[in-house]
Amino acid sequence: MAMLGKQVPQGPDTSAPTRRVVVKLRRAAQTAAAEALGRETALQSLARSLPGASVRPYFEDVPAPSTATPRGAGIAPEGESVFHSFAVIDVPPGTDPAALARSVGERADVEIAYVEGGPTPPPVNPGNNPLAYNQGYLVAAPDGIDALWAWGSTDGTGVGFVDLERGWTLDHEDLADANISVISGLNQDYTGHGTAVLGEVLGVDNYLGIVGIAPAVTARVVSQWRTASDYQTAAAILSAIGTMRAGDVLLLEAQTTYSTVSGYLPVEVEEAVYDAIRAATDAGIIVVEAGGNGGIDLDTFQDTNGRQILNRASADFRDSGAILVGAGGAFAPNSYTAQFGGTSGATPIVTGAAILLQSWARAQQQAYAPKDIRTLLADAALNTQSADPAVDRIGVMPNLRAIIERETQRLGRVAATAPALADAGKA
Repeated sequence: MAMLGKQVPQGPDTSAPTRRVVVKLRRAAQTAAAEALGRETALQSLARSLPGASVRPYFEDVPAPSTATPRGAGIAPEGESVFHSFAVIDVPPGTDPAALARSVGERADVEIAYVEGGPTPPPVNPGNNPLAYNQGYLVAAPDGIDALWAWGSTDGTGVGFVDLERGWTLDHEDLADANISVISGLNQDYTGHGTAVLGEVLGVDNYLGIVGIAPAVTARVVSQWRTASDYQTAAAILSAIGTMRAGDVLLLEAQTTYSTVSGYLPVEVEEAVYDAIRAATDAGIIVVEAGGNGGIDLDTFQDTNGRQILNRASADFRDSGAILVGAGGAFAPNSYTAQFGGTSGATPIVTGAAILLQSWARAQQQAYAPKDIRTLLADAALNTQSADPAVDRIGVMPNLRAIIERETQRLGRVAATAPALADAGKA
């Protein structure tokens, strides 16, 4: 399921968005009240140094900490949220956004400043064609993830799922019965893309067209378009977190740009988005993130502070806890297509696999933590490797049968002593 012919986005023109610089202020090891005062002073100082520019908090609504929020999920011990540390600058006309970010980033009270990516097309490559048979990813390995076999014991029941992107056709004949609601934001553009993604993950088993990998999952969506003119991925993630529980699955069907490189990147390269993703995974939510279709060696990417944050071999590497997925085309309520590739096509497949594994675990009165799901799906001994792993460097394709059979044996061996998986209430 995806677009028919060439997709035309609906909504605002995304070719020349208003540029903004995002600033993360340094945080001090002090009480929440003292930190709030210091942050306000830093914001005022920043505004005075930029006459003619608008400086304001980046997040309008920051979730309040609660006793249910794990320590480290974006919340300081005193209850002050890391998200209060972000500010945004509307770049004045005639000002180079990258130069402004570099200048602001040199301030002693600023941890990092970068140009916000702004609206980008979803990570789809309409020139790619999938397998010769529609939904070839459902069949057994090595051609697919063997969802057909997995349906004998799991179908997505008991798992919550949220798709984050920009638009959907929720009344499509293969989605309407799933009763998918919008958590927040506007269902605004690239509706064909969102519809295709949902079709892969949860298309209803109703004999009309296709069937999703996890058709019984409980699904909602959240939009990066917070208003008709405000586009913000991090805020959408926080909104989704507020409706999810540990063990649920959040799909980030998005990509972004960054001032230090030309091309599309995973959204976590933006500091605010990284912190939001980390808050989700710290809270036990499984996050699946598109790697982006920029053709960029992520190991070589450097942020505005010169850090190789995506290179595992670098001292600057930071782990958001997300499962990062890579990959080797007006949408009517009854439209289908066989053309949906790139990381847009690959990420929902991995998401569906994660949902089925979690659904299977919950049927065993267990639940996987985010790191457990990622470990299972990345295991080269269990899953299907690419044609030339040393050259491709793209990871593996899930093999649900191999994973579930191995986990069934594992549970059987350790059941008498200790559970192999995290307790459902503590995932």
